[in-house]
Amino acid sequence: MSIAIRSLIAQEIRDDNPLFLVHDYPVNAPENLARGKVWVNVYRETLTNAPQAAALSESLRIVVITPMKDTAAAEEALELALDAVMRTLTRTRNVNWTTAERATFNDSYIGYEISITVSTENAYKS
Repeated sequence: MSIAIRSLIAQEIRDDNPLFLVHDYPVNAPENLARGKVWVNVYRETLTNAPQAAALSESLRIVVITPMKDTAAAEEALELALDAVMRTLTRTRNVNWTTAERATFNDSYIGYEISITVSTENAYKS
């Protein structure tokens, strides 16, 4: 069995940013996210068959969260975290990001939800 695309992307982010807490599944941020830590989740939202191309298209969501808000330092930390993840995504083969939308999580943390699409060979066809 091959490794899931979401796991490969999570590993790329983890390798590039060893201080980030990276998960390859959807999970809520903890109540007390340690100061200075960045929380990242990578998970699949949809899987689309493209039979004419013998390919699959996976839509994934990447959530990037920082433990601060409402200060200039919080904004700077969030932008640096987003930039780090975007650099990883930009150099990862077959990954196309479409949007990075700001969000608030657990009424405590600020972050971004990044939408990406990954095109791969259809592994379900023999």
